Amino acid sequence: MQNEHVLQERTQLEHLNRVLRAIRNVNQLIVREKDRERLIRQACELLVETRGFNGAWIALPGEPEEQFKSVFEAANVGKSITQIGGQINVNKAFADMLGYTQEELRNKTWQELTPADEIEPIQARLAPLLEGREDSTRFNKRYIHKNGDLAWADVSVAMQRDAGGRPLYFIATVIDITARIRAETERQQAQEALRASEVRYRRLFESAKDGILILDAESGMILDVNPFLVELLGFSHEQFLGKAVWELGAFTDIIANQANFVELQQKEYIRYEDMPLETAAGRRIHVEFVSNVYQVNHRRVIQCNVRDITARKQAEAQLNEQLDELRRWHAATLGREGRIMELKREVNDLLSQAGQPPRYPSAT
Repeated sequence: MQNEHVLQERTQLEHLNRVLRAIRNVNQLIVREKDRERLIRQACELLVETRGFNGAWIALPGEPEEQFKSVFEAANVGKSITQIGGQINVNKAFADMLGYTQEELRNKTWQELTPADEIEPIQARLAPLLEGREDSTRFNKRYIHKNGDLAWADVSVAMQRDAGGRPLYFIATVIDITARIRAETERQQAQEALRASEVRYRRLFESAKDGILILDAESGMILDVNPFLVELLGFSHEQFLGKAVWELGAFTDIIANQANFVELQQKEYIRYEDMPLETAAGRRIHVEFVSNVYQVNHRRVIQCNVRDITARKQAEAQLNEQLDELRRWHAATLGREGRIMELKREVNDLLSQAGQPPRYPSAT
């Protein structure tokens, strides 16, 4: 509670200092500026600059109503004289912002132009002004456009009081920030989409059943490596990072030195069907190696995909051995059958010479 009280006193002091600074600056201007129009314009600019408001009105003695009305109507941002109950009297810029004429808005309240879920929060922001605890407030809010769309506005509200300090009405300056909010929303959505994409990529990267190595395309330094390749080659994650790819012994047969890296660097796509790699334990494995070059945040990187095909190569070698054995057996079988056929023919010839019928008709 004590901290809140100190903070409140500090805020009030800062507010008082701003008011005194604004009064001092305007008084100095009055002394040196003799032209009425320039005086009004520069005084408004000083008040905006010193107090941090979006706009200011100054009425000269003797013609307050006419002067006020002139400034109110000529403003190029939205202005509203808002009654305590919510009835509004707006200038053309305000009406244009919401697609209405000034006449169409004459009997409306700000509550009618505000989404239902924002009315209570706005009333809470205005309560300190009505209670005399604050003189002004500023917030962003949505208005309902005539066509049903929502328009965003930066709203500055000042409380106008009578001589006794009782609230009379609000003076609001309303600046259309719809384009800015939409741009911010689109940027946030793009950032969220990018983060989601990065999360998806990271999940794929971490869970891939192929090894993935990310290299800086200019230096050849290893930027990242996925868990599968760490496990496949038996090096730690730290042993990969911060090294040039040719410094890692496992890739000696693919990228033996910086000169070999030039090919990887210059070509958009490289594929090796069967290349040997050596693990940290010295075991030789067969891999399929594919590299692609692409941009990440204006930085060229090379992604190397490494697929372990050792089991496939072993299966292929075993199959080839079985095929060779089958060929040898087949050749041996064919040779034996040919010899048997020759023997049958010889027996038939001997029987024919003896005047007997052949024993093996199929061999005649």
